[in-house]
Amino acid sequence: MKKNVILTVSQQKQIDMLIANAKFTRLVNGLIADKTVNADTKAKMVYDLKKKIFPSSVGKSRF
Repeated sequence: MKKNVILTVSQQKQIDMLIANAKFTRLVNGLIADKTVNADTKAKMVYDLKKKIFPSSVGKSRF
């Protein structure tokens, strides 16, 4: 039986953030386990993944 669930905007944002975090963690763990790529390249790839999965808004800083 399929039921439709109505979510608020904030609930949907939380679910989207959890999915993005899980995707990022899975990709980074796989990248870290790869032995064919050196550490500098891995760091750049992780940073690029972060920028792609978690787009930051202009003018907003975490620091």
